Amino acid sequence: MEGEPKTRIALDTNGYKRPFDDQGQPRIWLETLAFGVILQMVEGGETELVSSVVVEYENSRNPFPLRKAWVVRCLGLANHRQVLNRAILIVA
Repeated sequence: MEGEPKTRIALDTNGYKRPFDDQGQPRIWLETLAFGVILQMVEGGETELVSSVVVEYENSRNPFPLRKAWVVRCLGLANHRQVLNRAILIVA
């Protein structure tokens, strides 16, 4: 419905890199499919993607340039960015 807040989705680093994993495993294939659906929903404006400084940091340490660029491109779709704060650090 119009006017209602959109669902926000935050993924961890593994979620962004799932398409690069062994797709011969049913669970991996299903997770990759779900990731594709999430990207379609974000690009279609149906939901909002949340990035985080933690995912950005983890990706900066990725030794595979193609995978690193892929995650950067996906994070570029994010509508929100979670920064570290005291409450997050306490839970971590």
